[in-house]
Amino acid sequence: MQSNFIVYNASAGSGKTYTITREYLSILFNASNPFNFQNILAITFTNKAASEMKTRVLNALIGFSGCDRALLDKNLLNDVVSHTGLSVEDIEKKSLVILKLLLSNYADFEISTIDSFNHRIIRTFARDLRISQNFSIQLDADDYLSQAVDHLIDDIGQDDDLTKWLTDFVRYKIENDTSGDIRYALLDYSKLVLNETNYKYLSELQSMSLADFKVAKNKINQKLAKLLKDLEELDNAFHELIQTQGIEEKSFPRAYIPGYFKNVRINKFRHQYPFTLEDVPGIQLYNKTTKQSQKDSIEEVRPAIEELLNKLLIISTEYEITKRVQKSLTPLAMISQIQQKLNALKAEEEVLFTMDFNKLIGNQVAQQPAPFIYERLGEKFRHYFIDEFQDTSRLQWKNIIPLVEHALTSEDPMSNDSHLYLVGDVKQSIYEWRGGDARLLLDLYLGTSENP
Repeated sequence: MQSNFIVYNASAGSGKTYTITREYLSILFNASNPFNFQNILAITFTNKAASEMKTRVLNALIGFSGCDRALLDKNLLNDVVSHTGLSVEDIEKKSLVILKLLLSNYADFEISTIDSFNHRIIRTFARDLRISQNFSIQLDADDYLSQAVDHLIDDIGQDDDLTKWLTDFVRYKIENDTSGDIRYALLDYSKLVLNETNYKYLSELQSMSLADFKVAKNKINQKLAKLLKDLEELDNAFHELIQTQGIEEKSFPRAYIPGYFKNVRINKFRHQYPFTLEDVPGIQLYNKTTKQSQKDSIEEVRPAIEELLNKLLIISTEYEITKRVQKSLTPLAMISQIQQKLNALKAEEEVLFTMDFNKLIGNQVAQQPAPFIYERLGEKFRHYFIDEFQDTSRLQWKNIIPLVEHALTSEDPMSNDSHLYLVGDVKQSIYEWRGGDARLLLDLYLGTSENP
């Protein structure tokens, strides 16, 4: 099984397309069934790449069969002979047979983009996935995002809650030294919706109403007030402790520890501390020049001071994190509202984006112990080529795993050995904006991936 799972980390100019073509042809010629091309699925990320791969395979078959000697690539022919163990004559005969069958059954020549492949799955299983049979594919998601933002802005003055949140959003942008142009800002944030990396988190937001966000905001404000009160009590406890012991603030090195406790009253927290929880035990609390009587007094209450420092670090860190959540709540509320407007538009026009395919399939795969989508397709495909794998998202890879696993672990004695070829170059990743994760290729190549 290990030999049938191959990862090519192929840099530009290394002959990646040549290698894929050679491996594809070798599978065709080694099969006893001339229809074996129906059992091979090759997917990539652009129509151009898919077209190039198809052309390479077809030209090779035409050249090998003798139909057009101008297309004969002798180096590729010798390479295929070496890989298959077949003679040149055998390759020529098989090429002609396969070429005729392939051209007569061209729809089964499965070299396409991953979006096209997913589209076919969605179209075939639309009823199972509970979507309209009449849905259309929309490639220009930006236009729909723009419409969703416009519809949101149109509600200003009509919806009091929304108007207040949008006002808060403008204030948030201005306070963060950015433009107060509300439409531009909303469009900028709305693009997060198109990235599959954010899907898991944004899916939890889209069902939240502004009332839900208001409840969350109130809870966060209450928590901040409680944490700030706790910090002020720590300040009081520390200064009461050293005053009771007769310890002077100047006895501490540069009086920095008393200063940390005082700073909580003016919102200076964790990021200014030059020490961590691990540093607190045995932390330096006085200088060599500090009076011995002061040293003795400090050492007497060292455990209490260290305990207070621990609490200061923990609570101030929690305060800062909560404060950041509070600041992010308004943009999140706006993203949630944009999502709802966008979903309404898509439902009204019966439209799906290409990035919706992976979500729909992913949701179905997650709900099925033996995914029904892939059980049927898996009976057909035995060999898989995934080109430009550096542009695969984690959701896409998660969806593909059951498909290839079904083929690679099949015990059908009548089938040929199955293969999975992953080909790509980490340095050429270009689809990070829509969730492509080059680390998948790197982890699989290095053998550090947790995926099957």
